Amino acid sequence: KVNNSILREEIGREREAKETLVSEKRLMLQYIEEEMQNVEEMKRKVQAYEAENEKLVEELKASKQERSSTDHKVRSMGEKLRSESRENSDRIQQLLTQKEELEETLAEQYQRAEHAERQVRWSEEKVEELRKEVDHLHGDLDQLTERNSNLSNELVDLQEAHERLLLAQRKMEREREEKEEEDAENRRTQRGHAASKGDTDVSQIAGEGEEMLQLRRECEQLKEKSEILARSKALLQKSMLEQVTSLRDELDVVKQERTKL
Repeated sequence: KVNNSILREEIGREREAKETLVSEKRLMLQYIEEEMQNVEEMKRKVQAYEAENEKLVEELKASKQERSSTDHKVRSMGEKLRSESRENSDRIQQLLTQKEELEETLAEQYQRAEHAERQVRWSEEKVEELRKEVDHLHGDLDQLTERNSNLSNELVDLQEAHERLLLAQRKMEREREEKEEEDAENRRTQRGHAASKGDTDVSQIAGEGEEMLQLRRECEQLKEKSEILARSKALLQKSMLEQVTSLRDELDVVKQERTKL
């Protein structure tokens, strides 16, 4: 009986120890399950963060491609504007040369008119010759008037072309400003994620700004040349008007002298 009692006590203690172990095992399993759930939750968060990071990377790549396309467009437009500026400069030089030729021709015609007037006063025998000379001067005057009109039309065309260039430059400025605002907004949005991808290429941005400043300076130079051309046109028209008026007055005097003769 004593042995049975001892055995029952030992069996009871073993059962208690077993129940304690089972309880501890259940707690450990519950703890492990909770930790596994936490791990799964962390995995989902990591995957979500990686997906968001990949999305931001794609958006950054798209933004860089779009900016590269805009830069190419700006460079192409700059080359076109510079080419048109060179062509306009050549045309301005040609017009200035034509202006000098017209002034020389007008001076020559004025001298010929004075010579014809002297011939009328000097002798009646030269009336017929003077009449032909006057008719020739009228024809030359009409030609000069027509050339002056053509020159004025060409100057107007150049001014219109310059205005179109200014409009294109303003449009390009607006597009650049809109792009800069959009890039600034994107940089603010991506500032928290930009550290893992490196800093912005400052030298590239500075180069782009320098290119825009160069283009702006060239447009200003073209504007100054157009203003100089406009002033030259006004002076040429004034000079030609004065010379043509004087020549017509001289021709009227010649006609009066011829009528008297």
